[in-house]
Amino acid sequence: MKPLKEWISLPFENKPPKKIVFRVDAGRVFNLSFGHISRCLILSKHLKTLYKSRHLFLMKNYQEGIKYALHAGEKVKVLPEKNEEDFIFQISSVFKPDCIIVDLPNTNNDMSVFLKLKDQGIKFLFIDDDRFVNPGANIYLNSNILAQKKVKNNDEDNSYYFLGPQFFIFDETLLEKSPASTNAIFNVTLSFGGSDPTDLMQKVVKVLLLMNRINANYYLITGPGYPNKKLIEDLVSKFDNFNPVHCPRNIIPYFQKCDFAICAG
Repeated sequence: MKPLKEWISLPFENKPPKKIVFRVDAGRVFNLSFGHISRCLILSKHLKTLYKSRHLFLMKNYQEGIKYALHAGEKVKVLPEKNEEDFIFQISSVFKPDCIIVDLPNTNNDMSVFLKLKDQGIKFLFIDDDRFVNPGANIYLNSNILAQKKVKNNDEDNSYYFLGPQFFIFDETLLEKSPASTNAIFNVTLSFGGSDPTDLMQKVVKVLLLMNRINANYYLITGPGYPNKKLIEDLVSKFDNFNPVHCPRNIIPYFQKCDFAICAG
């Protein structure tokens, strides 16, 4: 995996961006959760450090996701339910971005509005997971392990292609030497994504309580879209080795130092 700072600046060498718009969604919604917004926030942080740029997030009205972006210090504009394309054009005419970054999971999303903005001279960066097709962006990023085989890299379109897991967006500053857990005989980390829409946390915790190993520590990590935080706290309140952790500032150390992880997302 290549550090983000080694490659993210390559498409902007000739013209560093002063203003960037992010089009991304997050929330406790089917097929969405918080992965897309999380990597956009990492990207935003690095680009601000590199270019001192101003950023604006355009998001659908999913309150958990909006709160998450605001908590990270980002400015957010909520998209209307209708006439989304007109709204994006209006925002663009006022904010005047140099670049728009799109990270949306739905393969059926219409990209025409972003291509029209590209025609106006706004750089278009598209983050993909499983389409494996560049919709016409200046910069195409897909860190899927299959990307190098499945994406057709057209050298004639003058686009930048960042393909494969070496371009996984990750914030290296989150790596810490000190563990988040204590020195128990066995440390177990549980995490089921930012919203856990099927409430796997509650189901798994109930099973673990029935077979509780007193010589193990359990770290129950829930995200910003998880609605049953209080229920989990009540479930494990009588067990000292069960540790509910809601929205940790940095989740990485829990995985770095655990002996076993149970996760989904």
